[in-house]
Amino acid sequence: VDGVQGQSMLDAVVARLNDAETLLVLDNCEHLVEAVATLCAQLAQRCPTLKILATSREALRINGERSMNVVPLDVPGPGADRTHILHSDAAQLFLIRLRALDSCFPGDDSDGLDDQSVELIAQVCRTLDGIPLALEMAAARASALGLYELCASLRGDLHLLAGGLRSAPERHQTWQASVDWSYRLLNHDERRVLGRIALLD
Repeated sequence: VDGVQGQSMLDAVVARLNDAETLLVLDNCEHLVEAVATLCAQLAQRCPTLKILATSREALRINGERSMNVVPLDVPGPGADRTHILHSDAAQLFLIRLRALDSCFPGDDSDGLDDQSVELIAQVCRTLDGIPLALEMAAARASALGLYELCASLRGDLHLLAGGLRSAPERHQTWQASVDWSYRLLNHDERRVLGRIALLD
């Protein structure tokens, strides 16, 4: 956005967004939800053709907002057959990321993967509850350790998950950083409830 001297940044953004039909994507808004809500309300009012897609753990609560809950990735259950495992959303994401990192990993699901490898993939997906960021980090570990060692290490300690992109925000580089960041978003009462649930587990 090129500003004009004497023009506010918001006015410059509005002028740019009104040039054409635009989709504005704002990701992970929860830690700035008040500021994002204020900005989006102003943009929606001043840019009639603008569409905004905002991802957040809480709604912006502005006029014209439509919320859509994103369901978690489906995970193959215990005893799932080969086809169900390999076609589950969690396994698909894990395999895409693993193949991108390991050129030696079999590129197709038919004959390239033996049954033991398929079951190990299912174990990884179940252990990580189909959480996309965790699956991406697990794929990075699998490319270095192999599937068997990855499964063994996940049984011992989920904190070993690391390997997010170095260019990613710090909270996406290790599982521990992601959990810590999420915990800091909780208010006092939510932290107490989480602590009590953890003790019951």
